[in-house]
Amino acid sequence: MEGIWFIWFMWISWIICTFYLKKSKKRTWLAFWLLVLIIVFNKYISVAIYKVSLGYMIAALLCYWCLSKYKSLTILYLLFISMIITFLFAGLHLIELYDPVMYLIVDKRWVISTLVVIVTIILVKDFRGRLAISMSGLIQGEFLFKKFLSTIYGVQTIGTGTFFDLIAFSCVFIISWHMFEQFCEYMSHYVKKLPTTRGKDIRVFR
Repeated sequence: MEGIWFIWFMWISWIICTFYLKKSKKRTWLAFWLLVLIIVFNKYISVAIYKVSLGYMIAALLCYWCLSKYKSLTILYLLFISMIITFLFAGLHLIELYDPVMYLIVDKRWVISTLVVIVTIILVKDFRGRLAISMSGLIQGEFLFKKFLSTIYGVQTIGTGTFFDLIAFSCVFIISWHMFEQFCEYMSHYVKKLPTTRGKDIRVFR
């Protein structure tokens, strides 16, 4: 079922947000928007020749709102990275369109999300920026690809279940990498606090 991974990810995120994060206005709004996305991600409205998911539109607004919180020069840099991900996403889908054999062995959702995450992690350093940039790039790439398809096949659906699965996979990979970085940082501080062995005989066998 398309979109099932996204639903699982969103419910798990909502549970963690509601029951494990400290009470704050930020937590309340985060839980609220997670529920909204769960409810409307498979609801569509007609816009010109497109059927657009309400979840897609809300996710786009949230991403651009997060990006607006950065300084002007940082915003320009992040938008540049977002455009790289946009063309990467659209290009990989075009490869599938012209040569579908490529994705017979490996699910395209894993291939695309992995490449998107690699580019994001290399070029963006902070956690919030990585989430916002990866999602905005996917959102723009979805529109660009469906815009191309509409010139050939007519009416297109923007924000399908497969697209939201890509969002979920990318977020899971980025969160996992962030947790790994935090663990490495913790271990680094822990090792530095260990008593020094300089000048001592630490041989086990004397």
